[in-house]
Amino acid sequence: EDEFFPWHGGTGKFALRELSVHAGGDIAFATGLLDCGGTEGGRPVEYTLRLTLGLTRTLDGWRIVHEHSSEPMPFDEKVEG
Repeated sequence: EDEFFPWHGGTGKFALRELSVHAGGDIAFATGLLDCGGTEGGRPVEYTLRLTLGLTRTLDGWRIVHEHSSEPMPFDEKVEG
C-alpha cells in the first residue's frame, strides 16, 4: 500500500469502466480500465490503468485467482535503453 496507491481508502477514488467478461465453464477472465485518483504530497494525481482479472469457479462462487494492472505509457514518451 505504501508503494502502490498510498491514498487507497483515504482520498482515493477508483472507478471501473469498459468492463468485458469472458466466461466458459469454470474459468473466466475480465478486462477493463480503472480510473484512479487521490492526493500525493499535497497535490492531486490521477491514473488510468488497464486491469485484467483471472477467475475460477469454486463451490462458493467465482474467485479471483490472478490480477494484473498496468499504466499505459504515453506514445510521445521516449524509452531509453
